Amino acid sequence: MARFQDLSTELVLGILEKVLPGDIESVSLTSKSIYWLAIPRLEEHRRLRKQYTSFQDWVANNPPNWRDTGGHLADLLCEIMTDARIGHYVKLMDLNLRYDSPRKGWKPDAVYEKRITRSRTRLQQDSKTSMEIIEEAIRATELIPTEEVDDWLDQIRSGNEDPLAALLLLHVPNLHTLRFMDCHTYWAESSYLLKMIQRVGEQGSAVKPYLSQLKNVAIIYGQRIEKLDFVKAFMSLPFLTSIETHSLTVDGRAHEANSAILPQPSNVKELSFRSGLVSEQALSELLGGVKTLKSFAYDFTQLWPDENEPTFDCITVMKSLEANASHTLEHLRLSARDIDQSGLAPLRGFHALRGVEFHTGPCWAVEASNGATLIGALPASIESLDMRWVDVTSDEKLREAFVGLVRESKTQLPHLRTLRVSTAHHEQSDTLFDCLASNETAQLNKMLSFDIQGPYDGGAIPAWVDRICTCGILSQNLRSTLELKR
Repeated sequence: MARFQDLSTELVLGILEKVLPGDIESVSLTSKSIYWLAIPRLEEHRRLRKQYTSFQDWVANNPPNWRDTGGHLADLLCEIMTDARIGHYVKLMDLNLRYDSPRKGWKPDAVYEKRITRSRTRLQQDSKTSMEIIEEAIRATELIPTEEVDDWLDQIRSGNEDPLAALLLLHVPNLHTLRFMDCHTYWAESSYLLKMIQRVGEQGSAVKPYLSQLKNVAIIYGQRIEKLDFVKAFMSLPFLTSIETHSLTVDGRAHEANSAILPQPSNVKELSFRSGLVSEQALSELLGGVKTLKSFAYDFTQLWPDENEPTFDCITVMKSLEANASHTLEHLRLSARDIDQSGLAPLRGFHALRGVEFHTGPCWAVEASNGATLIGALPASIESLDMRWVDVTSDEKLREAFVGLVRESKTQLPHLRTLRVSTAHHEQSDTLFDCLASNETAQLNKMLSFDIQGPYDGGAIPAWVDRICTCGILSQNLRSTLELKR
């Protein structure tokens, strides 16, 4: 029986040329002779992996510090269309999409110069412009109807990168993480990227397994957006597990009923809304389509300085979480100026919950009667508690509250191992450090460690262990370290 290593050199080289990037290293280990023949291909593989694994087209800062680490989307697309292997290397895309003007250097009619690698033996016989290559890619894409082709081409030629991003997603089969900024509501309503994601979600693997490796999506909204279309579209992808938005504004007064309901259950496990406003109605609808949610974060931002300014409705949010994620949620983060602690009552039924973060205006430990109300709202499964606040409270109340919290946690939260506290005021962080690093406080719950953060720096106080002489010595050493840092 013929073996792979018995093949002629020409056949082996031909096979190596066809091997996908993810398999070339394992194939090269078949035998010593195969490995030596594969060395040029391996060298090319490592070069391409370093060059294309992470693609960025962000332009940050001001001259002379301009950076454009990834180049033009059009260039990347042309490279992939002339050598499909390149698309297999792209794992992360970080995009700052242009809509209204071409990116500097973009010349659609310029002849594309194909980059010839060492392993290539034949040069391209005919030269093509970038737009000709892109047009071929569009016409060959089954998810783009023939009647839309001219419109796609016109938009790309004008400098709109939104359709380029949509087309690229179909040619990067190993893409794992996508981050992009969507700045303009005008294009958001007729986004080619949005249309493509919707079509992939609707057709699933009926055409091709597009975006089957895409797990994480982060969307940064540059202007006020009142639609959840992008969130819905990405959540409909069967393989997506994490979606995060920044500065998303969905005004409850403009939200259309049922517009956020997913057409099918989503497999998203991590859902985060950072620095924005999502109406409780929209949240309830989104959470209704998620059945395996493990992490939920909501950073509520107040945006309207008028009498109709919305407030954070903790009770409604907790009811939605209770109805859809009480058996699966492991981490919860809520951030708002004012949060009604009475709304946290459903948390007692979240038996899978391991970590909670509360970012508020007043210090919750003080507001919660020495921590009793707060601890009473948390399930016994909690392992870490993170509290951050911005208001100032008296040192006496602060010490009393946290001593009470440490004392009560020993019996009511038997699995709690880490307490993180953060304040915007230097003096209060010092008070907390003195309180939590003392022998008396440590003796109340020997299993509990502390992480204290102030406006400039912070310090960790490990849980009590017998081999440490005294907590007093420990705290003295830590304080010396902090003083040196300051």
